[in-house]
Amino acid sequence: MVIKVYTEELQDREFYGWLGPYFADRSIMEEMTLPLYNEPGAIWFVGFNNEEVIGFCTIFKNKRSSKNLKAEKYLYFDNFYIVPAYRGKGHSRELFDYRMNYVLENFQGWIIEAMSRDARQLQNYKNFNFTVTGKRGSYSILKREL
Repeated sequence: MVIKVYTEELQDREFYGWLGPYFADRSIMEEMTLPLYNEPGAIWFVGFNNEEVIGFCTIFKNKRSSKNLKAEKYLYFDNFYIVPAYRGKGHSRELFDYRMNYVLENFQGWIIEAMSRDARQLQNYKNFNFTVTGKRGSYSILKREL
């Protein structure tokens, strides 16, 4: 898998050409249980196999799900998705690790928060020293300070 990073200034026709179909697909929103969305300042990680999207995930800057945390120097992990044909082949872990290593190299001193209800993804977060700080419905809220 080749992973391409799309920072805000690179979210152009190419970016939306690849991810637009996923933004418009209601079945993906139903599977993710939340709408797929983009915001200013987002950093997207898109995995490719030749000319096919394998999966994607996002970092949002200065966004949080916990109201009691300050928003400055704050990262929120969101929109994690692997195309069904590529699941069970290690791509989820590879994409997760790539995003995490990107953050470790570029955002020292920041706080990361994420939410997940997937047992394997929760373990991945714990392997990177995240702690569970609460629950929101069936989702665990995780946090790590860099």
